[in-house]
Amino acid sequence: MTFDTELYRVLAGVMTAGILTGFTAGFISWAMGYAVYSIIKFFRQS
Repeated sequence: MTFDTELYRVLAGVMTAGILTGFTAGFISWAMGYAVYSIIKFFRQS
């Protein structure tokens, strides 16, 4: 019984870490894309 709870605890920890890593990578790529977009928009305007 303790093996199952320990296994699920580790699984939940790994899933939480994976979700957080995915959100972090998504946010970083969104920020880079938005920076490129705004730089291009800025140079088109001037």
